[in-house]
Order: sequence, then structure tokens, then C-alpha cells
Amino acid sequence: MKHMLCTPSGSAPRSTETERPPIGLEDFFQLTVLGTDGLFPVVDCRLQILTGRRIVARLSSPVLTDACIRIDCKDAAVYGEVLGCWQEGSSIFGAIELQQAVTGLSELSAIRREFENPTLLQDSTHQLTA
Repeated sequence: MKHMLCTPSGSAPRSTETERPPIGLEDFFQLTVLGTDGLFPVVDCRLQILTGRRIVARLSSPVLTDACIRIDCKDAAVYGEVLGCWQEGSSIFGAIELQQAVTGLSELSAIRREFENPTLLQDSTHQLTA
């Protein structure tokens, strides 16, 4: 089942769309713990509660309070902070506040590829000087 997190407003540069579809979060998802140590552990999750910008999920392993996390969704990434983590019986739960969403990632990737392609970049430089 997919749960709607939010409906982003606006659109990415060069877009012909006026509205983007809502960002959805599946019942089962993975979160990536972001850190400065170069390690990015991935935790399997099952959504339990979604209220506004906060979620409670059952986690495959504990995550430190205040940890920054990323949840990859279809064509979007949602960033948040772990508010707390606790154990009930054999299950581990985490409360997460979602803080930012980046949408239109496939379009952004296409724009980035244009600038990474030296032929395209050379052609555009030639057009500017002509």
C-alpha cells in the first residue's frame, strides 16, 4: 500500500508540467542513515503510523537519535531526522520527522547528463561564442 506524504508544488527547471504527483511511501521501505564517516547503513522498515510529517516505523536495526536519514521514493528523496528509537518485545521502532523532499530526480539526472557529456557541452560553448 502506498501512503501519500505530500504534494510538491512547482516543478523542476525546463519542465512542462504544472504539478507533480504526490510523493508516496510504501508500507515496506528502506532508509539510509547519512553520516560523516563515509558509511551509509541501510535499514529495512515497515511503516506503522504516518501523521503529518512524522512517521513511526518498525526497523530491522536500531538507529541513533538525531541521525539524519534519507528515504528514496519514486522520482524523489525524502530527508528527515530520527526523533527516537525503542524496543518493544523483539521489535525495534523508530520515530522519524520528515523535513525535506527533493522531487523530479529523473529530470534532474537528465539535465546533469547533458552537462557531463563533453560533446553537448562543446556544442553549447560554440553556440555561445558564435
